[in-house]
Amino acid sequence: MAFATTFFILLVYYLAPLKEVVLVPHDRLEPELFADNLAGGKSEAKWLNYENTEWECTKRQFEGVSAFCGAAFNLRIKNKLTTFDFSAYDFMYLYLSGGGTIEKVKVHVRNHNPAYSTLETVESQKPNTIAFRYKELENNRVKISFNEFTVGDWWLEQYDIPRNLIAPEFDNITSFSIEATGTILFEQPQRLRFDKLVLVGRWVSTYTLYFSIFSVWVIILGVDSGKQIYHFYRRSVTASKRVEYLTDYAHTLQKESDKYRELSAVDPLTGIFNRAGFANRVEGVLSGRTDGSSIGLIVFDIDHFKKINDSFGHDVGDKILKDLAGAVSKILRDSDTLARWGGEEFVVLSVMRSGKNLIQIGEKIRQIVQAQKLVLDSDISITISVGLTLFSANESFEKAFKRADKALYQAKSDGRNRSVVA
Repeated sequence: MAFATTFFILLVYYLAPLKEVVLVPHDRLEPELFADNLAGGKSEAKWLNYENTEWECTKRQFEGVSAFCGAAFNLRIKNKLTTFDFSAYDFMYLYLSGGGTIEKVKVHVRNHNPAYSTLETVESQKPNTIAFRYKELENNRVKISFNEFTVGDWWLEQYDIPRNLIAPEFDNITSFSIEATGTILFEQPQRLRFDKLVLVGRWVSTYTLYFSIFSVWVIILGVDSGKQIYHFYRRSVTASKRVEYLTDYAHTLQKESDKYRELSAVDPLTGIFNRAGFANRVEGVLSGRTDGSSIGLIVFDIDHFKKINDSFGHDVGDKILKDLAGAVSKILRDSDTLARWGGEEFVVLSVMRSGKNLIQIGEKIRQIVQAQKLVLDSDISITISVGLTLFSANESFEKAFKRADKALYQAKSDGRNRSVVA
C-alpha cells in the first residue's frame, strides 16, 4: 500500500505539466535604463523603442569608473512598487535578442528582506547575480536555474550582512536587471531587446513532495501499527478472558475435587470419617508424633445390632448408627478422630498427654451410648462393647488395630457392654 502510494505520487509529480508565470514589460514590469555615465563614466544606454523594451548600449572605458550599461525592470502594480515570490519556481527563461559583439550578460535579481533592506532603497536589496555568455542564447532564449545565482561579496561587505543571511533569496523579488558586461568594449552602440521572463516550476516543491511522502508513510504505518496494536489488544483481551475462564474453571475443578475427596473420606450415612478418611488421619498423626504424647486406639461396635435390624428394620438401624455417631462426636475432643469402620463398628484415634486417660475416654463413650434412647413404637436402649489399646513407639496402625479388635471381642465374650484394654 505505502509503496504503491509513493510510486503514484512520484509518477504524478514528474509527469504533471510544469506551472509557468510570464512577466512582460509594461504589464507588471516597469523598465528603466542605467549606465556608468550616471556615476561619471562615458558609457551610455538609451531607448530605441520603449514600448518594445528595445535599447542600445555603448560601453566606453573611463579612468576610475567601471564600464557598464543595461536595463532594470521594477515590479509594480498600478504604479506601486510590489514584490513577487520567485522561490516557488525552479528556473526561468530569459528572452533576449540583439547583442552583436556583447561578450557576457549579467542578470541581477533583487530581493527585499526587512532584516537588511527597505522597499524604497534598491541598493539595499540583495542582488542575486548570475553572468552568462551571450552566445548561450538559443533562439533568443536562455534557461537560468535559481541555484546558479550568487550574492556579490561587495554587497555583503557594504551592508555588513550576517552569515545566516548571505545565501541567495528569491521569496520577495522587487526587480531584476539585464547588464551588458565582459572585457570587450564596444564604441559602436549595441542593440538589446527584452521580450519576457518566464518563471517555470513544479506545482509542488520537492520539499513538499518528500514531506508529503513521508507524511503518507507515517499515516500508513501509523494506521497499520494501530491495527496491529488493536488486534494485539483484542487477542490479549481474549487471551486474558480465556486465562480468567480457565483459572475459574480450575478453581471450580479444585473445589469439586476437594469436595469429592472430602466425600470419599466421609461416611454418607453418619457424616463422620469412613475407613479411607480415618486412614489418612492416622497417617498424619503417627508421622507427626514428636512431643512424646500418647496415642490411643478405641474400637467399638453395637451389641446385638443384627437383632435390632431384624426386629425394627434397616431404617431404624440406620437411624441408630447416625444418632450414635452424633452423640459420640459431641463428647470427643478436637484431638480425637471418630470414624465408621464398617457396619456397626466404629473406631476412635485419641491423642493424650497420658495413656491413663484412654480407659476414661472409652468408658465415657460406652456410658453415653448406653444412656441414649431412641423413641419409636417403644424406647430402644443400645449398648456397645469397647476394645482399647495404646500405640507403642513406631508401631504400625495395623498391629495396634489387631490388638484393639482382639480386646473388643474379649469384651463381647465377657458379656458385652464393657471396655477391655489390651
